[in-house]
Amino acid sequence: MYIKTSQKLFLVCTYILPGQKRDVIEPFFLKNLLPYSTIWHDLIKENQWNEQEDYSQYPLIICGDFNINFAEQDKKDVKVFLEFFSKYFNLTLINDPKICTTIKGMNKRGLTIDGTFARQLPNIQSNTFVPYYSDHKPISTIIPFIDDA
Repeated sequence: MYIKTSQKLFLVCTYILPGQKRDVIEPFFLKNLLPYSTIWHDLIKENQWNEQEDYSQYPLIICGDFNINFAEQDKKDVKVFLEFFSKYFNLTLINDPKICTTIKGMNKRGLTIDGTFARQLPNIQSNTFVPYYSDHKPISTIIPFIDDA
């Protein structure tokens, strides 16, 4: 499945400060991205708001520095965050959490604190590459398009 060139695609880039708690992160995303959430979809359906566009059905990418080590998927805070994005935005982590996104520094190990989440983009691919200007590895993302003109 490919995204059509005439289709809408929403891209959000974010940075979450280290040490932020769930009670700050989750309301931030829900408040600022409500029209893209499953909650919005349910509100439109329940209230029959036919004039409201349902952005929750469009492809969405949220990427950035989340300062959550996605490599530790057995930890409760990581599981809860992934479940939150899945439940409220239908998002899944695209980049491989086993591939670190930070350069090994003083702690002698890299972390996977950067991520790309997407929905309704089944052929999307992500890769990291080595930078010469940062301690974070950029994540390149490929989204296949087809011309529907």
